[in-house]
Amino acid sequence: MPLTAKGEEILHSMQKEYGAKKGESVFYASRNKGNITGVDSVNDKMRAAFDSIKADSKFNELVEKLEAKGYSKNYATKIAGKVAQEKGK
Repeated sequence: MPLTAKGEEILHSMQKEYGAKKGESVFYASRNKGNITGVDSVNDKMRAAFDSIKADSKFNELVEKLEAKGYSKNYATKIAGKVAQEKGK
């Protein structure tokens, strides 16, 4: 997912300290654990929805799964669209 300016700054700082690969690994591990926040350009609610979706799902299936989890049709469609963009569909 795209990073905010804060995220880019923290990532570059960690890469400088730990090296390119290890710095990136430490950055994303810290983000996933919740040690750093506000680094993704999408909000946490949308990120949680991204994480809950299986990689092999199709757009309409994604919308249905999200609606089943209680998201509105409009919000589910927006999230599914973002997921499709991330997959390059």
